[in-house]
Amino acid sequence: MAPGGHIALIGGLGGFGGDIPALSLMVRNVTVSGIYVGSRENFEAMNTFIAKTHFKPVIDQVFEFKDAQAAYDLMESDKFSGKIVIRL
Repeated sequence: MAPGGHIALIGGLGGFGGDIPALSLMVRNVTVSGIYVGSRENFEAMNTFIAKTHFKPVIDQVFEFKDAQAAYDLMESDKFSGKIVIRL
């Protein structure tokens, strides 16, 4: 991980374990944060809603992977409405 990097921990319902290299993370000034994404029940309800309503997210702009930096620049600019997509 590069100095100043960010690790997002998603999930954890199955438990936590293993060795976390705390000193290594601290020396590199790395941020670690947890992200709550909801339950499986919430996820299934959301998918049912999307299927029934044919809901489509608003997409502001689609970038090719080679232009990913332009997508990040747009996100930082706050001059967009909806999702910014990077196509892989």
